[in-house]
Amino acid sequence: MLANLFRGDQTDGEYSIVDHRAPSGWESPFHVRHGEDELFHMIEGEIEVRYGTDGTGSLRAGPQDTVMLPRDVPHGFRVVSDEPCRILVHATPAGFEEFVAAAGQPAEQLVIPEPAEPDVAALTAVAEEYDIEILGPLPK
Repeated sequence: MLANLFRGDQTDGEYSIVDHRAPSGWESPFHVRHGEDELFHMIEGEIEVRYGTDGTGSLRAGPQDTVMLPRDVPHGFRVVSDEPCRILVHATPAGFEEFVAAAGQPAEQLVIPEPAEPDVAALTAVAEEYDIEILGPLPK
């Protein structure tokens, strides 16, 4: 579940903040964001971040940790805690919040949904429009 806290139209395009919540075991695809830098501020749960050209770089982050993910560096993450995670995703410049709106679906209720397999082709097509390159599944 993702909720926009600050959108680019509120910050003169300088940055956006998205409240990202995901269940245990959820993982992003391995991807590259060419248009913005991103900073994760962990609120709840624990994630493993994979980064670098082949995804062999690895770090873990939990509550109150902050992770910087510069543009043009391949990365992705998975939720490794037994409980869901909550991350404030800061993006600069703004734009990530627009990708979230284009790629997602409005929540039917304010709960974290059960994990479901993404439509990779549709996600990849939307990502390309926002200068995000999907590289494949997250390396183990």
